[in-house]
Amino acid sequence: MPTVNLSRMTVEALMDPPKRVEEMLLEHRAKFQKQLERMDALVGGRRVVVRGDGSVLKGRKVPAEISSSAP
Repeated sequence: MPTVNLSRMTVEALMDPPKRVEEMLLEHRAKFQKQLERMDALVGGRRVVVRGDGSVLKGRKVPAEISSSAP
């Protein structure tokens, strides 16, 4: 990327980049908001809680093992 000499830029040129950054942030925010709305529609309005703190089988009953030494 070429270097820019800021001392030679006009005041208007110096004020333009923050405006463009703000516009781009607003565009990205709108895009992400639409994605969240689509994801919410796929879930059907329900909130899904995803936790990674344990096994999927935690809290489920399992049948007792049968010993192979039984007659």
